[in-house]
Amino acid sequence: MCKLNVSLSTFACFLGSISAAAAATLVISEDPTVTSVVTDLTGFQTTGADMAGNLQVTAFFAGGASETVPWVATGVNSGSAVGAGSLWTLDESGDTFDPSGPTGRWSLQVKSPNVLIDRLRLVGTSPLASMGGTVFDRTFGNSFGTDGSFLGGDFILEAAVGPWDLKVTYVDLVDSLADGPGAVRDIWGQLDIDFIGGATAPAYFTVDNRLFFHQDTDIVGARMPCPPGYTTTAEGACVPEPSTLVYGLVLLGVAMSRFFHRHLRA
Repeated sequence: MCKLNVSLSTFACFLGSISAAAAATLVISEDPTVTSVVTDLTGFQTTGADMAGNLQVTAFFAGGASETVPWVATGVNSGSAVGAGSLWTLDESGDTFDPSGPTGRWSLQVKSPNVLIDRLRLVGTSPLASMGGTVFDRTFGNSFGTDGSFLGGDFILEAAVGPWDLKVTYVDLVDSLADGPGAVRDIWGQLDIDFIGGATAPAYFTVDNRLFFHQDTDIVGARMPCPPGYTTTAEGACVPEPSTLVYGLVLLGVAMSRFFHRHLRA
């Protein structure tokens, strides 16, 4: 039992509460189903201010609603995404490559118990970006990847307090034309952060929770249009146009029909 009239015991009680509520696991995965093409990589030493105009943040809430806001500069080296009424904020200050401590730290905060965040989506390759975009640069075996990106840094938890686990997914491989065709697989255009609860106890990030993390980012040049036969979604993904998809399914059906016909005759 915590004795609240003794300052040292009070501090120990607080630490015990933090430990009991800390996120249990972090799972990191990749979804390479979409590839964005950009002209080049223009900056590897990126701060919160550098991402202004080149990043969109979407908060998905309990109940299905969502809110998308732009990343804006808040200082010489800092920036943030701020929800309506400042009820939720995601901040970052300093070089995003720094792996620990307050420099380079991303911080999520919620200021109302009525705000329950189920998932965050950070999109740096959106058509809404001003001139270029922001990409999330992975560790990549501590090796240089895409030309100009230098070393990257995976998502690292600095502090996590809440009744949830975390699932982090890198989405949308980014191909820089400056180093030839094809994505190297170290830079990604989207980062999803899911707050995972149990089967009978959904969990959300809310007012008394805490999330500090580190994730390296780079700045890339202009995003290229989708290739013929594809269309751009609101989040910047290239997806097949309906007519192209139908045509592809028809061709697949014809091929399968011929395959079975030949085997039946045999």
